[in-house]
Amino acid sequence: MPAARGGTEALTLFGAAPRPDDGNKQGRPLQVTTDLFRAHIKGRALDNIQQLDVKIEPIQDPSAARPPGAGPRRESLPVRLNMEVLQHGLRTAAQQQLHGITDQFANFIVYDGRAIAYTAFALPAESLEFETELPPKVDLPAVPGAPGAASAPPRRAPGAAPAGAPAPAAAPRGDRRFKIKLAFARNIDIGLVLDSCRGDRRAIMATAANPQELVQDGIQAIDILLRMGLQARYQSGTTANAARKFYDPTKPIHISQGAQIWPGFFQSARPCAAGLVVNLDPAYSAFVGGGPFIEVAAKLLSIGGPGGFDGGRGGRGGRGGRGGRGGRGGGDFGARGGSGGPGGPPTITSLTHQDTRQLRLRLKNVGIRVTHRATNKLESFTGFTPKPADETEFQTKDGKTYTIAQYFLEKYNYRLRFPRLPCVRIGAQRSAVPMECCEVVPLGPIPATSLTPMQAADQIARTKLDPQERKRRVDEIRAEVNYEQDAYLRAWGVSVDPQPLSAEARVIPQPDVSYASGSQRPRINNGSWNLVGARFFQPGDDLITWGVLDYSRHPPNTVEDFVVAQVDALQKLGLRIRNTRPEIKKFRVDLNTNVVRGHMQEVGSAAYRVAKQASGGNPPLPQLFLIVLDVQDQPFYNTIKRTAALEMHTPVATQCVSAHKAFNMRGRPQYVANVAMKINVKLGGTNHVVASERDLPRFGRQTMLIGADVTHPGPGSEKPSIAGSVATIDGSARRYSSELRRQTNPRGGAVQEVMLHSKGMMLGHLKKWQAANQGRLPESIVFFRDGVSEGQYQAVLDHELAAVKEAARELRPDAKVKVTFVVCGKGHHVRFFAKDPRDVAGDRSGNLPAGTCVDKNIVSPFGFDFYLQSQAGLVGTARPCHYVVLRNEMEFSSEHLIKCINSLCYTYCRATRSVSLVPPAYYADILCEKARAFEYGPDDGDTVASSERGSTAAEEIGEVESMEFMQKLSKQNSPFTNNLWFM
Repeated sequence: MPAARGGTEALTLFGAAPRPDDGNKQGRPLQVTTDLFRAHIKGRALDNIQQLDVKIEPIQDPSAARPPGAGPRRESLPVRLNMEVLQHGLRTAAQQQLHGITDQFANFIVYDGRAIAYTAFALPAESLEFETELPPKVDLPAVPGAPGAASAPPRRAPGAAPAGAPAPAAAPRGDRRFKIKLAFARNIDIGLVLDSCRGDRRAIMATAANPQELVQDGIQAIDILLRMGLQARYQSGTTANAARKFYDPTKPIHISQGAQIWPGFFQSARPCAAGLVVNLDPAYSAFVGGGPFIEVAAKLLSIGGPGGFDGGRGGRGGRGGRGGRGGRGGGDFGARGGSGGPGGPPTITSLTHQDTRQLRLRLKNVGIRVTHRATNKLESFTGFTPKPADETEFQTKDGKTYTIAQYFLEKYNYRLRFPRLPCVRIGAQRSAVPMECCEVVPLGPIPATSLTPMQAADQIARTKLDPQERKRRVDEIRAEVNYEQDAYLRAWGVSVDPQPLSAEARVIPQPDVSYASGSQRPRINNGSWNLVGARFFQPGDDLITWGVLDYSRHPPNTVEDFVVAQVDALQKLGLRIRNTRPEIKKFRVDLNTNVVRGHMQEVGSAAYRVAKQASGGNPPLPQLFLIVLDVQDQPFYNTIKRTAALEMHTPVATQCVSAHKAFNMRGRPQYVANVAMKINVKLGGTNHVVASERDLPRFGRQTMLIGADVTHPGPGSEKPSIAGSVATIDGSARRYSSELRRQTNPRGGAVQEVMLHSKGMMLGHLKKWQAANQGRLPESIVFFRDGVSEGQYQAVLDHELAAVKEAARELRPDAKVKVTFVVCGKGHHVRFFAKDPRDVAGDRSGNLPAGTCVDKNIVSPFGFDFYLQSQAGLVGTARPCHYVVLRNEMEFSSEHLIKCINSLCYTYCRATRSVSLVPPAYYADILCEKARAFEYGPDDGDTVASSERGSTAAEEIGEVESMEFMQKLSKQNSPFTNNLWFM
């Protein structure tokens, strides 16, 4: 059985483009320290490691009746249970001297918790099959004061209540017996991993028919070995990526709305030119704080304020009987700030539909323990009943009908305190339990997209580490993991250096940034400049048909003053505004698309009438809606974007502005300039360029740039994934077209990152290029692909590179377009720190200079890859982007490609600084983010980008159906998608 590698498939980069030379030599050299520690392998680990197939099955009592309405049994057991069963079974067998199992084999086997194990001590036979029984679990008592706590009800006979009934009293403990099957799969030669790090391709290819797979399996064996000893000391996840993160729940950092941050670290084994290395990086994740369900829910909904922290103002106590008033905070810097009052727990007595929606979103990764009876079982949270407990009915097996409230009164002699709250649905049978009889147990992190703006801001503020702090924390993590005392590593003969690797870096020279003729040349300092004395390189279309929708609570004259300032900024930067007094209408926020469409139609009609009068002819249809918003309201923001782009007669560009920033006089000049940059590109303009051939070597007038990304809905959603791509329209690389496709979201099995309809997307881009270039196709294409996991490199390359070639041949059969295909990775954990403090003396953040590039020592010995920190650090430690070249048909040298990518990072249209990701890929990422508003509703807010997840086969989406967005965005032959409308 092939190993489920969980992200190690492409670490070797065997299939990538070969490195064209011995690396980059341009720029100022400097030495950096990394967060990578070299691993050494000797002893048993250099002998043949065995890979084993593992199968663990529960032994079912044939006489035990299945509960009525119960779903099918799980095909696989939870990872943590599998780990417990295998370790207990092997150690028991070794103690009893059964099946030839030795203590060494039992104690030092390493296991992924699913189907693959590795051992440095041989399996005593080709296969083994035996049974084991886990010791019984001890129930936790009922919570004092809860129904049934004083005298637990009699236990039921087997056979549960119907689905939807209250959770039954604790059933008899089920069997804890399991059957374990171990079978030899293959030998793994760890020496091949070391050969690959040395770049000895000949030795590797001479060893086996499929060397890449064996090298990858060897890396996975070491990766699992490294985490075996840590799993008993820290809490870690169960998915392939989450299993590499280890958290300490005993040191929570409390943040707003009932959440807490658990500190931890990321650990991963990786091959590189310096050898096999271990990547250690600080990691922090937000978890829902545990406790009584009602208290947790109240905190999540901000009912009853938390105490202040960091010297801030204390909140009010909850509305509970013991609630006191929060202490008063100190000044801005919290010199005398008091904590919140010791108030009683907050409570809630009713929930709106919006409240339950928010709770469903934020409680996705929690377990529920019922508190009205003794139990140790954790159930999954699946939602809420649509009605409160005193209206939710069910029927017992004897035909009687109860409400939940009546049942608890009769069964437990307990009158619910909150009968008007809905019940919590738990478990596979979706049993209904009163909210006051449930306790929340955090199991997994809150998805980043499910954090509220306040929680996200708190998390950044509490976990940011500048480079010096991060380096110090890396050293602390290395000391804490203490590999020297790890029994697994000692038994296998693996050691890890106590000091991190160093590497040579170079700072790539900054390019020249150009604005319109006659503009003052910007002075670039560490990747940053300003708009003083500048005019946009190419102004967008004359702005005449536009209007303002005001959803703020501010008086009309305040909004008018801002619009005047915004018009003035646009004109100073070179735009021609033919209607300087646009129609301004005030409306109330409403999530209903029809209502918002009515608002836009009203403003659009008025704007068209004014424009018709001003132009004396036939003005363009509405070009822009300026939207003034009071608060950061993501659902309403999405409604605006979706309505303007898809629901109007023709799509209309929108620019949302924050009232808080727009009406702040001190920061207004900078703010209106930033807004002007976005408006100009939405009208088809170009803000600034890097035009010198010296800065963009090998980028000719017939070179197209493409950026692409795929985003997915949250786990369990049946909504489609969305693929998005952008491409330059001509060789000036100043204007981009965009393409969107809905595509099948394959839930279950292999994760799907490939753009399934990429040929149609490429046809769209190439046709737009032809229209702007007298029917010619580009001679070369640089394709930047964002968000591909290492395990998907080959699949993405095979499908999407072929799509480009096929699309070109469909338009011109003799087309021979050269393609350089580059994957851009931001999800890695490699960080760099200056070895000499003088190299960062001019940067207040302590980060390395913009343009720092590393392409030696810690990169692949085979493939063409490099790390480029093209941006200056602002907050925390700057993350470099990892660029991997999968195909290099344009034959870039290291220097030329690094120079081109670094220069392109200065062309990002809505900033006057270099950015961390090459703009074509950055634009594709933003395009996909905006498209989520089209497809995913509020309950799908837990979206993830790229290949972080997978899910079972969903309904296939054909080519025509995939085009739904593009058909609406191109209504009436609108040129909408020929501009950066999504910025």
